[in-house]
Amino acid sequence: MQRYVYGIIRTREIVGFDVEGLGSGTPKPESIPIGDGLAMITTPFDGEKIRPSRKNMLAHTRVLEHVMTQHDVLPMRFGTVLPAEDEGEAILNAHKQEFQKAFEDVEGHRELSLKVFWKDGVAFREIMEESEELRTLRDNLAKKDPAQSHYERIEFGKKVEAQIAAKRAKEADDLKFRIQHICKKFAEGPINDDVMIANFSFLVDAEQEAKLDETVNLLDEVHCERLSFRYVGPMPPFSFVELKIDPVNATPEPA
Repeated sequence: MQRYVYGIIRTREIVGFDVEGLGSGTPKPESIPIGDGLAMITTPFDGEKIRPSRKNMLAHTRVLEHVMTQHDVLPMRFGTVLPAEDEGEAILNAHKQEFQKAFEDVEGHRELSLKVFWKDGVAFREIMEESEELRTLRDNLAKKDPAQSHYERIEFGKKVEAQIAAKRAKEADDLKFRIQHICKKFAEGPINDDVMIANFSFLVDAEQEAKLDETVNLLDEVHCERLSFRYVGPMPPFSFVELKIDPVNATPEPA
């Protein structure tokens, strides 16, 4: 039978995990040793197509989060299925060196994420307070007929967007400066919201997690009237070492 693989851990034992796996009726995940002190976290797979639904992706993450309460874990890309057990173990076994190297980065570390947003109206209000030019343009446009000042308003909007973009970059750099030195690795994700300032992921030594918590909480207190902080974790280190296994070529590669 094929195997669905959630991730890789360091153990020589077959260990069961008391968490629901992917798919109803599937046995609970367990570790299957692949040699050199490594094991895959896996459940049997019946060959049906795995839909990238929110439910399935949450189940994949839920297993990894449960496992990481007991072990450091290398997460596999969602949807990783290996052939029958012996062949699947051989594929993973052929790449133990890559897994061991990846463990050097994540062992003893946790991933946390931070998203920071301006509160309603803050960005526009602050750039208007900071720029005499924008205030003058705004006041002049307020006296003009909108139909006759269409292009002027477009140009005003472009200036506002440019000022907000510059302000966003400055705020993000300041936040990064105050946090980055605590982390072993630091990643920036996409900004996918007009009011989003920063989308950070951190790989942090477990002993430094409390210091990071303290720093983020202090920043939240200082900026509570103008910024919103969404701080999440710990979680599987997807942003720093997610492996994708191609059963045909048997080549793990960073996602």
